[in-house]
Amino acid sequence: SLDPDPAINCYHQIGRVTRVTREETREATRRIARRAGDLLQEALRHRTGPEATIDIQWVRRIGAGLSRNIFASRVAIDPDEKGLSGDYVVGIPRAESHPELAERIAREEALLTEVRKEDLPFRIPGFLGTIEIILFRVA
Repeated sequence: SLDPDPAINCYHQIGRVTRVTREETREATRRIARRAGDLLQEALRHRTGPEATIDIQWVRRIGAGLSRNIFASRVAIDPDEKGLSGDYVVGIPRAESHPELAERIAREEALLTEVRKEDLPFRIPGFLGTIEIILFRVA
């Protein structure tokens, strides 16, 4: 039987159990969050140019879906001639993502683009771009 220690997360992987400590899980999340911030900065750099200062103020994990880990971020850009400062969501594909994830992302982008045309009482994210992850601008 497995140790019921709450500091241990157990993951079943193809017939075997992998034990991961809480600290290992936190470190992996911090590493992915740093990657999300780096990719967001790279995507924004293409929109702002080299003269702008891009300040990724924070990156936090806000959830996980079946195919992506989701991180939120607040960004300040100076000078911000294009109005790009604000809140962003970054979707990092999970290692076990469905092989057709790219097609699903394209359909998601098309759907969100159409829904953003409606006058709704809540915000709909718009795509900033797709690198190897998904970047949403929370408008």
